[in-house]
Amino acid sequence: MSNGTLIIAGGQLESSSARIFGAYIKAAGGTQKQFALLPAASGNPEEAFVKHTRTLVHLGVPEANIVMLEVSLAKAEWKDGARDPAQLQKASLADGFWIYGGDQNAVVSALREPDGADSPLLALMREKLANGAVIGGSSAGAAVMSDIMIGGGTSFGAMAGLRAKSASGEEISDALLSAKGFGFFTAGIIDQHFNTRARLARLAEAAIEDGNAGRPAFGIAEDTAMVVDLHREIFEVVGSAGVYIVNLDSDARKHRGGQVQIENLILSYLNDGDRYFLDSGIFSFSGRQEILPGSEYYRVEKPIASGVLSGYGTLAEFIANFVVDNDPACLFEDKAKNLSYAKSFLMGTGLEDTSKTLCWEIRLGRRPGFTRGWVGTKTSFENIIVDIIPVSITISSVS
Repeated sequence: MSNGTLIIAGGQLESSSARIFGAYIKAAGGTQKQFALLPAASGNPEEAFVKHTRTLVHLGVPEANIVMLEVSLAKAEWKDGARDPAQLQKASLADGFWIYGGDQNAVVSALREPDGADSPLLALMREKLANGAVIGGSSAGAAVMSDIMIGGGTSFGAMAGLRAKSASGEEISDALLSAKGFGFFTAGIIDQHFNTRARLARLAEAAIEDGNAGRPAFGIAEDTAMVVDLHREIFEVVGSAGVYIVNLDSDARKHRGGQVQIENLILSYLNDGDRYFLDSGIFSFSGRQEILPGSEYYRVEKPIASGVLSGYGTLAEFIANFVVDNDPACLFEDKAKNLSYAKSFLMGTGLEDTSKTLCWEIRLGRRPGFTRGWVGTKTSFENIIVDIIPVSITISSVS
């Protein structure tokens, strides 16, 4: 069992940067400990090092206690850094490691041997983590944490069946790419940038495709982190947004009319201060009051999110306001499944016929006695039932 800590951040750290890096420093043992920054994901490693050093120094870490591990495919002289005795010596003294954002595929390539085995540096980091060190990472640095790493793709591409065999170098490419991550976090797949890049369907498809259905998967929003105590098997959310937890069975994916359909995905959402027990799957909501039946605040009829101009544009905000804290009598109804639901849509052009539009209706449902909401400064929720159903749609101009 590991005695270490993981700080897994969703990217774009802004207002919560000091709190997240503060948790990282605390987990390492304080400001007088030694910190090693790993820039392998960055196209400009020196610039990234200066930025992250400035953050740590601002929080009280002496600059002399911060070193850069010269490991990166972006610099020819650093390509073998994961095997360089000088870099291994620096890493051996570290109490905390931080993996920058950028390209997660580059991080894996830099820290693994050609046959997929751990490089000496990765093996050392794994040993240090087991003995109580902290490893943190944001964006790409979060993606590499789990056993299965999502290397690219969009929700539309994943649902449309697009699959990549290797990295494209284009972050917004549609094709879903899965690869072997570092496995520091073994509870399930990690995905990041979860609010602004709408990655729910991509995470679900990756979990099903890589045999992780039946285990939770985790989507981390921007400016937010999971602070994972590996010894206690618990994590706490720190940041301005939250963490999504996805549960689905291996038979959740079906085919309908030649398109993928996902049914009965269970979605929960934790905000700042909320906790999740990895061994039991139990939630702990911090300082929030349960939304009891009949006490819902909103009365919004038949809520639909139609796209980029929709109000409450993030998935969590839409569910919180229009499903969890909305009068169920105002929602759409599926009597067969005992669900009240709001809906949204996912659409794009066909794979072979670009004049054809592929479309899915996304139902975000609540079930009495199963779905629960918790309100405070923000709303957390558990057990939203999600169905992603192929539908036919025709788009034409108004004459």
